[in-house]
Amino acid sequence: PTRWQATGSVLARRMLDRAQVVMRHLRSVRQVEEVNSVPGLYARSIGRLQAPDRWANATYVVRPSAPPQLEDELVAIGGRQWTRAPGGRWQLQPQGGTLPFRTPTLFTWSSYAEAVRLIDVQHRRGHVTATLALMDPGTPAWWTLHVDLATDRVLDARLITSGHFISTRYSQFNSAQPILMPTGPRG
Repeated sequence: PTRWQATGSVLARRMLDRAQVVMRHLRSVRQVEEVNSVPGLYARSIGRLQAPDRWANATYVVRPSAPPQLEDELVAIGGRQWTRAPGGRWQLQPQGGTLPFRTPTLFTWSSYAEAVRLIDVQHRRGHVTATLALMDPGTPAWWTLHVDLATDRVLDARLITSGHFISTRYSQFNSAQPILMPTGPRG
């Protein structure tokens, strides 16, 4: 059970704004995201960012009771992107059609926060965390974020929107593995 207190909305907005700024200024972070839109099947993406303009990602299809199956991998450095299929070679993708990756583009929760509520403050995994609820009626989208109040970092986020659910966990703050340019033909 949760009780919403109207006086917590201003504080919740400040927590969200600060967390978003902190996340955008990380040197690196690891992100594990699970997307579910079909019963019995979901996608898992394991990604890393390295400021200011590097992103690496591997996407898997997961069917419970079977091991995850690698679908593809991607490395983006600024405006250049490389992809490869399982067992394949890295392929440099033609430029155009997408904007260059920049760290701030990954953390845009305030875009979906017409309403922000402080749901709870609790001790969680050795940290004092705030649970924030965000709502955007236009999309529609409902977010739940857990923010570590000592560091202002988002530990995890859950999005519920039409047709799918997305759960994201963040770790290795400022210590994720570096992202290197792929090597080999066309790398």
